[in-house]
Amino acid sequence: MKSQIKHQFAKNETHQIIDIADTIKSESYYCLGCGERVIPVKGTQKQHHFRHFKIDCNNESYYHIAGKAVFEYVWSKRNRDRQPIPLTLSRVVKCNKESCIDILGKENTCQNLQQAVYNLINLFSNYVVEQRDKDTNLIPDILLFNNKGHKCYIEICNTHSCTQEKIDTNIPIIEIKSSCESDLKYIMNGFFNHYDSNIKLFNFNVSSRDSSDMEHCSNKKKIITITIGEDHRLNYKYTSLCERKETINSVSFIDTTLPVIQLQKIQSFLSDNVSDPIGYRNCFRCQYVKDWKKGKVYCSFNRHDIPDYFGAMCNNFKVGN
Repeated sequence: MKSQIKHQFAKNETHQIIDIADTIKSESYYCLGCGERVIPVKGTQKQHHFRHFKIDCNNESYYHIAGKAVFEYVWSKRNRDRQPIPLTLSRVVKCNKESCIDILGKENTCQNLQQAVYNLINLFSNYVVEQRDKDTNLIPDILLFNNKGHKCYIEICNTHSCTQEKIDTNIPIIEIKSSCESDLKYIMNGFFNHYDSNIKLFNFNVSSRDSSDMEHCSNKKKIITITIGEDHRLNYKYTSLCERKETINSVSFIDTTLPVIQLQKIQSFLSDNVSDPIGYRNCFRCQYVKDWKKGKVYCSFNRHDIPDYFGAMCNNFKVGN
């Protein structure tokens, strides 16, 4: 197993952060932590790295200071080049399709988690390093802010995590791990995702969004879809909501919906889709129907359950109001 590169990054004389692989013999380089001169070591026996010219600095302080320096460098370079620093979060997307709301009600429609990508540079136009926030009297490692008063703390974590005092401010905080060269490389890449093990997020509240075009419905609730067949009888289809296909001239509801509500939905459906209720003698259109369950209605005239198509041959059929 290869040993970990000790110092993969250093600053040149123009304060650019340079990878050991991109060093030039004629240039001088300086430690990101202590600022002392370092020498590129690019032999054949060991992994290439920067070595201190005199005394090596403390690893803990080095990675904390270097993490801040790398983030500041990436921010300045991306801002100058008009390039983004993406932060990917999760957003709850709720279905507001009319047919789903009709079946489930607005509060119970499907919802999925989708990525929401924000450009930190667009959100926060300015930054300062190790300066006191006058509103909280706290000193974040890096304070991002804009002219509207919005803020974000960047906390570089080597051995000490973000304090509870900072978390309790409700200011959004991105805690970024910096304890080895691969962590510095992660910061240098400048792409942050809430799933990454290198970061922790605090106080980010992403508002939900409604959509009428949900790509993947995952709702397994059982529903009943009713259509009028060519023989004028009602057809019943039992599926899960995620398997349901939009059908013209149909009515659907969850099979656990109260029977009285199901009855009202079916009667309303027939009222909207049958132009001649007297000629269309279905029990759901009759004034004597009081209840129904899976294809059978309770007839208050006959006082027992009967198939809904029984009205076609019933002498007591009367169109309800």
